[in-house]
Amino acid sequence: MREKIDLEAKWESLTITDNFIFSATMHKFPDLCRRLIEEILQIRIIEIFDPDREKSIKSRRDSKGIRLDVYAEDHGKRRMFDLEMQTSEEKDLPERLRYYQGLIDQNRLEKGKSYRELWDSYIIFICTFDFCGYGDYVYSFSDRCDTHPEYVLKTRARKFLINTKGTHGEVSPNLKEFIDYVERRVVSGKFSREFDEAVQDVKMEKEARLEFMNLEMEILDREYLARREGRAEGRVEGIAEGRVEGRAEGQNEARRSIAFDMIQMGKSVDEIQMITKLPTEIILELNKSHRGWNS
Repeated sequence: MREKIDLEAKWESLTITDNFIFSATMHKFPDLCRRLIEEILQIRIIEIFDPDREKSIKSRRDSKGIRLDVYAEDHGKRRMFDLEMQTSEEKDLPERLRYYQGLIDQNRLEKGKSYRELWDSYIIFICTFDFCGYGDYVYSFSDRCDTHPEYVLKTRARKFLINTKGTHGEVSPNLKEFIDYVERRVVSGKFSREFDEAVQDVKMEKEARLEFMNLEMEILDREYLARREGRAEGRVEGIAEGRVEGRAEGQNEARRSIAFDMIQMGKSVDEIQMITKLPTEIILELNKSHRGWNS
């Protein structure tokens, strides 16, 4: 039961800086997503295509794939946007920007099409750290000639780092409000209030909570399997085995609790089995208990 309690507590503590909450919020509230992009890029967008949360892109079977937090398109102006919430200051961030750019272009350009048909692309990382170290709210990057900086190579691919630790720079009042909300959870006006209400709306959804818990359970499963393999190779001692087994029992208890929530939501046995990985007979037993409690 401890695992279930831990997952519930973790869900309650999540904020917009969590990738799951950020992507779910932008997906559910596309107009808010559009307005945030407008504030960052200072451009006008009439309408964006329904923001795709956690879009997966892979160029070939044996290559490294990526999962985008939020991917959106402006069909009218042939523009595409990738928004990422970045809370870990990894040294490979420049290389990630490069890799994301290449795969996004490859995913958008159909076979046989001219390179001139590539859409304008904008990759935006919202960082809870100052990667460049100059204290700017926003760092923007384009392709300039080394010997003639006034000449910009028009690749129409731009990259932006939003620095929530920033202290200066020209940004719109709404973007400054959003940065303060991400950094300090401060609701200081209409724009940040809309984001805060949207986040709370997502966190009230049972399906979102169950999806999050399922993802967390998958992580726990991978940890458990890794530790079990370690035991088989003699790298984990007996006392650690007991801890891992105890954790596995907690995971099963959490799965039962999630399954019961899904039964109450009217989900089918197949849906519940797919999410929780519980045996069908256990789900049927839980369903029978649910009917008994409601009779």
